Amino acid sequence: MKKPLIGITAGVQLPDNCKIKSKWYYVSSAYVSSVEQAGGVPAMLSITDLADVIKAHAGMIDGLLLSGGVDVNPLLFDQEPQPKLGEVCVERDWYELALIKEVMLQGKPIFGICRGIQMLNVACGGSLWQDVFAIKPKILKHQQEMSANSGSHTVRMQSGSVAEKCLSGSFVTNSFHHQACKTVASGFVATAWTDDGIIEAIEKPGETLTFGVQWHPEQMAVSHPQMLQLFRELIAAAKNRMERN
Repeated sequence: MKKPLIGITAGVQLPDNCKIKSKWYYVSSAYVSSVEQAGGVPAMLSITDLADVIKAHAGMIDGLLLSGGVDVNPLLFDQEPQPKLGEVCVERDWYELALIKEVMLQGKPIFGICRGIQMLNVACGGSLWQDVFAIKPKILKHQQEMSANSGSHTVRMQSGSVAEKCLSGSFVTNSFHHQACKTVASGFVATAWTDDGIIEAIEKPGETLTFGVQWHPEQMAVSHPQMLQLFRELIAAAKNRMERN
């Protein structure tokens, strides 16, 4: 049986020192290698606003990996921008909203990482904290300054959840975010938290695997091979769907 094709959403960059002034789409090599090591074939999905191309993107892949990146525009979840809102990318937001909905319509598995969990939640009707450091007097450090392959805080996982199945009841993860899920979308449940109450994982119970985590497992996959199990879950779900169809 052929390996499943896993689409990875891309970031957008306008290089400073390039004579050709056009935008670049990019994906971290850590996502690529994690998908490969988990048994899938990675493919970067370039951003578009063409509905037929978005539908084609969803149709050609067997599973979707929503990558990390810049902040999600708060207007998408009915909030006005607050002072600590960081950089946003409107074209990426709209593309990913449409892509998520189309992939879900086609019944294909989705795994969201960092920004990816946030986009998954917003696309399905949930909301975000624009800046977790503004919501509580006692908040953990969610933007670590140590290397990305090192864990910096403990995440406690709900028994029976996808995250717990992969990593056991608790695990030390890395952390590079200041936005986070606030109201969880209808049909989803929160399944992991830090000790300050910040949501670190969500999933949608049902036949099709749909879940996300707030940390960056792709950056820890080499030093903590258990993190690859999250990617293996995505690959296994994609394979199962391929076999059924």
